[in-house]
Amino acid sequence: MNFGETLKQIREARHLKQADIANGLLSRTSISKIENNKQHPTYDSALELIANVG
Repeated sequence: MNFGETLKQIREARHLKQADIANGLLSRTSISKIENNKQHPTYDSALELIANVG
């Protein structure tokens, strides 16, 4: 399992929308691309996403 798949599973388990975790950091489209392994977040963005999901 990779970061995008894990992010999606956690987000869905917490009943959050992509826009909820984007929170001004990234666009909802970027979140979608990350979850579908079409884009990789920077280290800082990854940490922010983890914080927003948690």
